[in-house]
Amino acid sequence: MDLANLIKVCHQHGIRFFLDAVMAFSRANPYHNVNFLDFYIQWKPIGAPDRDPEQGDRDGFGGDLFKYNYWVEGYHPLTGVRDRYVPAREYLKAHMAHWMLYYRIDGLRLDSVNNVGNYDFLQEFKDLARQVWRDRNGSDDRFLVVGEELSVPLALVHQNRLDSLWNERFKQIVRQVILGRSSSGDSFEWSVRKLIDCRLLGFRDCTQAVNYLTSHDVGGHSNERIYNYLVNNGVADCEERIKLAFVCLLTAVGIPMILAGDEFADQHDLNIDQEHGNNKQVDPVNYNRMSEDWRRRVFDYVARLVRSARLQTHSPPTTTVFCTSILKKESAF
Repeated sequence: MDLANLIKVCHQHGIRFFLDAVMAFSRANPYHNVNFLDFYIQWKPIGAPDRDPEQGDRDGFGGDLFKYNYWVEGYHPLTGVRDRYVPAREYLKAHMAHWMLYYRIDGLRLDSVNNVGNYDFLQEFKDLARQVWRDRNGSDDRFLVVGEELSVPLALVHQNRLDSLWNERFKQIVRQVILGRSSSGDSFEWSVRKLIDCRLLGFRDCTQAVNYLTSHDVGGHSNERIYNYLVNNGVADCEERIKLAFVCLLTAVGIPMILAGDEFADQHDLNIDQEHGNNKQVDPVNYNRMSEDWRRRVFDYVARLVRSARLQTHSPPTTTVFCTSILKKESAF
């Protein structure tokens, strides 16, 4: 009830609320014990003699994979009519409908979509979510189903399987550009061109790309917070370069997303050198750092850029907030 009330207050202030949905795998789910064979594939390493062929190249990241191609005959869990269906698909669809109808969320961010391993189900899931949204009298242009996959599988948006994708290439390019370097064999000019126009990276319109300077995956080389990235590359005065990075982010074609804390150049308190280490999940934002003069200047500068971007697009002052289960907050304007 507390979360439902929080979302209601967000709506009263013009803020949209997104659910971070982990659909590829899970741990400690009741269906592990209730009916494992209908719902799950036990993850096994490559070469294991009893590895399930349906696993393919999917990664469970320490959990077991949902089984999205296993059809059964029986009474459908939602309609009650005897039918053929995939138990895991219906389970995830019911989960999504509960969040949309009870908590009144305004969109979904789908985690690690390539590890779902089924483009047809992703489209089925997205189409149902949009139908539930319409049944709530929602406007199509106020709803998004966004996929997160660092390899940026553009086929998912080209084939209309999902509405948008995280644009990891933006992060990679902008980090080179603010150091005065070109990216991936391009000239500096073409690095900047691709940075500010996602269509040059294969996206087809501005709603398909979610751009960011830093994501929640801050572990490992060149993934750290933008402040730490600059310091690790020998930059002593970070203020102007961070401001430049935000100019690129908030004027580029696409949907900008900001990892909470980057708007005032927060930094890591824990060691996040390991790409898959646990520290990245528990290194909270330190808002006390906003008391530092230069960080406050960065914050005020970013706030002005956000207001300017809203005015130029003639859009209402609405913020989309991605709230993940690890309490990392990311927001897209």
